[in-house]
Amino acid sequence: MFCGYTDLRYGKVYNLVTLPAIAVGIVVQGLNGGLAGLTASVEGVLVGFALFLVSALLGRIIGGGDIKLLMAIGALQGPAFLAWTLLYGSLLGAMAAVVLGASGGVLRERLRSLVAGVAMRAAYGVPMEAGHAASGPRIPYAAAIAAGVMLAVLPDRRWLREEATK
Repeated sequence: MFCGYTDLRYGKVYNLVTLPAIAVGIVVQGLNGGLAGLTASVEGVLVGFALFLVSALLGRIIGGGDIKLLMAIGALQGPAFLAWTLLYGSLLGAMAAVVLGASGGVLRERLRSLVAGVAMRAAYGVPMEAGHAASGPRIPYAAAIAAGVMLAVLPDRRWLREEATK
């Protein structure tokens, strides 16, 4: 949540938060879950790092701070939780992009730029610089990730519904 706030307010996701969270996640999961917990935590970090590689391959679609935030979530909760967070966060981030793009009048320009960038990448291997080339509003993706975490937590609260029915 803090990273979502700092991304909205200052446009930054701080290493001072994400890097210790990765380390704490690995240590705590290793202590609490033994080898299985440690494995799940490291797998979560690796899934987040794989997203960095995909983003770098496509031309930096998501920022480094956002990637480290995803790695921290993976370290703390494992790859399955990270997958749900990514699903929800991506949907919310896409909705935010459409709303911001439509309100700023840049949606059509961004769509053209995206299609042209993908075509150039596919045809000639030209890197896509989506983060720098496009003008208009910036999407604070850490806020969408934070909201994705909150939505990913909801299905695990079955005990709340069970208590309410007693």
